[in-house]
Amino acid sequence: MHPHVKTIIAVALGIGVVALFFWFGIPGTMDPSGGIPVGSMSQQLAEAQTKLTDVTVSADSLSEIAPGLKVSDVVIGKGDVIVEGKTAALHYVGKLAADGTQFDSSLERSQPLVFVFGQGQLIAGFEQGIAGMRVGGVRHIVIPANLAYGTDGIATPDGVVIIPPNASLIFDVFLVGVDEMSVSGSVEAQ
Repeated sequence: MHPHVKTIIAVALGIGVVALFFWFGIPGTMDPSGGIPVGSMSQQLAEAQTKLTDVTVSADSLSEIAPGLKVSDVVIGKGDVIVEGKTAALHYVGKLAADGTQFDSSLERSQPLVFVFGQGQLIAGFEQGIAGMRVGGVRHIVIPANLAYGTDGIATPDGVVIIPPNASLIFDVFLVGVDEMSVSGSVEAQ
């Protein structure tokens, strides 16, 4: 291969990498408008752990937004609003409403939940409960069984019950970021 062809290929690849940084952001930075942070996962995790530790909400601060579905904004974010079609990243802690038993947490996996909002990737009560949140916000959501896992509940393949049938759930949620780009490998809430 001619040396000039190698140079042209190297320059084209370099321009491509720079274009990707402009398109998706430089790792370790956050879109100033509140977009999804591309890097510094340990910093996000530390902030989420601080904001989601011992969230307490009084019953009178809960607003019913649908029959049985109640929310309370613990912290109102200052970033972008989550809207249908945007990719969102959030940390959460899920508990049984009956006794407060924690059944899931993104904090334990050290990874935020990433999904496209409004696409039915999450249980109905969760999606309805986070609608309108702003990046940086913390919301307490109480989800009735009919908007969660209903009469089925959730069990492991060997029959260990994680969420009993007809269980109402509580989620404390910290919205890390929203962005219009689509994220491959989105995961669903468990």
